Amino acid sequence: MMNFKNSLTMWWQKNHNIFPHHFFILFVILILVGLVDSSYLAALHIRGVAPTCNVLKGCEQVATSVYSSLFSVPVAFFGLAYYMFLFLFVVYIWERQRSHLFHYLIGISTIGLLASIYFFYLQVVVIHALCLYCIISGIDTLIFWLLATQLIRFNRQNII
Repeated sequence: MMNFKNSLTMWWQKNHNIFPHHFFILFVILILVGLVDSSYLAALHIRGVAPTCNVLKGCEQVATSVYSSLFSVPVAFFGLAYYMFLFLFVVYIWERQRSHLFHYLIGISTIGLLASIYFFYLQVVVIHALCLYCIISGIDTLIFWLLATQLIRFNRQNII
């Protein structure tokens, strides 16, 4: 049994030194938060119900504004697709240990971050209301982006 454990540990260290498991776990947690958030909003949209916020009093106003859809598709559906794509991409990179794809991960998360900043701007400046679920998604995306940049820094330090 000890021999199997040692060989498993050696395999793990050899195959996961480029994309360590603690980064992977944090990415998955952030993606799951985003998936739950956007799934909730998408489900409410399908049911034709506006979200209600107990903390902030602007969710309904934001969700029913003209900015809540893009090309007649609810923004929550774009968020759902974004987080599902991120999940598949992160799993692929982690499983294959493809460090050259880290830059694409940052590029994709930068697009998500810019979208979040734009939607936050719309909430504050144009709609004059804040949606708690949108803020959660924005903070989630910001943390994901920061973590992705740290992954590249970690990888560079360990290669050199």
